[in-house]
Amino acid sequence: GRVCYNRNAMIKIAKIIRSRRRTLAVEINREGQVIVRAPYGLSKERIEYFLASRQDWIASHVAKAADEKRAIQPLELREGAALLLWGKRRTLHLVPGENIFLTQEQLILGEQVTLPKLIQYFQEELGTYLRERVPYFAGLLGLPAPQIKLSQARTRWGYCNYRNQLGFCWRLVFCPPGVIDYVIVHELCHIRNKSHNRLFWQAVEEILPDRKQREQWLKTNRRVMIVL
Repeated sequence: GRVCYNRNAMIKIAKIIRSRRRTLAVEINREGQVIVRAPYGLSKERIEYFLASRQDWIASHVAKAADEKRAIQPLELREGAALLLWGKRRTLHLVPGENIFLTQEQLILGEQVTLPKLIQYFQEELGTYLRERVPYFAGLLGLPAPQIKLSQARTRWGYCNYRNQLGFCWRLVFCPPGVIDYVIVHELCHIRNKSHNRLFWQAVEEILPDRKQREQWLKTNRRVMIVL
C-alpha cells in the first residue's frame, strides 16, 4: 500500500515484514523498493510516524537506487548505449570495421564486432590486469603466485578452491581497479584461511585497510553482473 509522509509526498511501500523483532527498520533494496521491518502487532499509525521521521533519508536512497539502475543495464550493441568499464561510465560509439578501442569516455566498437568477440576482449583486458596484480599482492602476503582462471559466474566475484587455485568472474572488468584489487586480496587470503573469521579479515585489512568501502561498492553495484 501507500503510506503518506506529508501532504505533498506519497511513497509506495513494497513490503512490510513482521517478526518478533523489537524495533522498526527501513531499507531500500537494489531495485529502489522500500522494505519495512516491523514487530508483530505494531500499528499502521506507528509505522507511518516512523517513516515520516526518515522521509529525507528514504527519498535520497530511493533516488540513488534509481540512478544506479538506469546507469547499469544489460548492454545493447547500439550507438550511445551506456556501460561501466573499469568503474567509469562510458558510452558505446559504433564505427565501421571490427576493431575495439577504449577512450576516457567511450568504448569505440567496430560494427562487425560480435557479442562473443566483445566478451573475449573484456576477458583479455581483465586477464592482463590479473596477471600483473595477483603476483603483486601474493608477494605482499608472502605467497607464491597461484594459478588463476576466469569464470562465468554471476553469483560470486571470485573463489579459491581446495588446490589454492584462484578464479575470478570476468565481469570484474566493469568494476574500478581498486575494487578488483579487493577481490584479488580476498581470494589470496583464502589460501591460508578458508573461513571468514576475525583472523581472515585482519589479513585482508593489513593489505587494504579500507576493504569495507571497496566491498560496499560491490554490494551497491552488483547489477554489473547483468551487463553481459
